[in-house]
Amino acid sequence: MADLTNSEPYYDQISHAARPGTRYSSTTASSTTGSFAGLVAITDTRFYAITSSVTGMSGFANTTISSATTIPAGTYLAGDVSSFQLHTGLVLAIGD
Repeated sequence: MADLTNSEPYYDQISHAARPGTRYSSTTASSTTGSFAGLVAITDTRFYAITSSVTGMSGFANTTISSATTIPAGTYLAGDVSSFQLHTGLVLAIGD
């Protein structure tokens, strides 16, 4: 397996974790809203809903858990996100 710890995308992803507005979300009871530059799946994650201007990003989500795409832990979904809600998992939403 390749060592990604020194690659630019990995460094950029982690350095954004300290940006204002960044937050962890594990709640499934309500949507997390804000202005986010991307989402990092900390654990395997399934989304109930994603609101994003990025074409296709909302396609990962589904109101039925069995139909929602499982996003593997460590995946970085880059793009503007204004809200999301989880079925399962833990997400780091990177402040924009």
